[in-house]
Amino acid sequence: MDLHKSALVLRKKQVKDAEDMDQDLVDAAAQVFMDEIQTMARAIAVKCGMSKQTRQDFVGASVGVAYQALRRFDPRRGQAGSFFYTVLLNHAYDLLKRKIRPLECVVPDDQLQTLPGDGALERYAQDGSTFVQKALEFLRTLGVRDRVVLCLGLRIEDLIPPSEWEQWWNELGLSWKRVRLAIVTANGRVDRSALAEVLGMQRGALDKVVSRRRGGLERSLSLGLGLGGSCGSHATPVP
Repeated sequence: MDLHKSALVLRKKQVKDAEDMDQDLVDAAAQVFMDEIQTMARAIAVKCGMSKQTRQDFVGASVGVAYQALRRFDPRRGQAGSFFYTVLLNHAYDLLKRKIRPLECVVPDDQLQTLPGDGALERYAQDGSTFVQKALEFLRTLGVRDRVVLCLGLRIEDLIPPSEWEQWWNELGLSWKRVRLAIVTANGRVDRSALAEVLGMQRGALDKVVSRRRGGLERSLSLGLGLGGSCGSHATPVP
């Protein structure tokens, strides 16, 4: 039994709660599913440059995250390996965003101007330095408007060195401080409609940029980190 077959068994059990299913089959599928997901998670964690503790947290949560995603798995649309690879990569992406401290939290405000702007954040990240580096490399290939739209759409603007982030807005003829007041709500969320208005875009066009560029970012991270397009049963075990 491989990851795909085990996922089919567990999905059937979860969705239909079939009482007549062979319990030995379900138990065997659960063991294979756990082993494969944890192997995949270890590979992603190491390739993303997670610290030992963060890697343990990520791998420990991976089975639960994958199990919760079972209901969304549609075998007609592809293999389980590709699906759960994306699920875990997104989970790693969210975890690393929370783990990485913004530059302002590491360096006193009066010292920020003395730091080199380009690539500074990587040197002060607690975790995921490889992840951050690859994300920045991709973002810098985009037009400046698409860069800021993607960062705010995914809430990853804290990955960008502050001086560079300000420079992007200056290139658009705008001030980030003023834009922030206009688009960030009281609960800290970005109002995409307000962002679209500030940038002179239609809301639908802005959403399309986020969707399209997110796919490019994920592909870039996958290739840049050496993960390939799919893991699943082919993931390389990592000690």
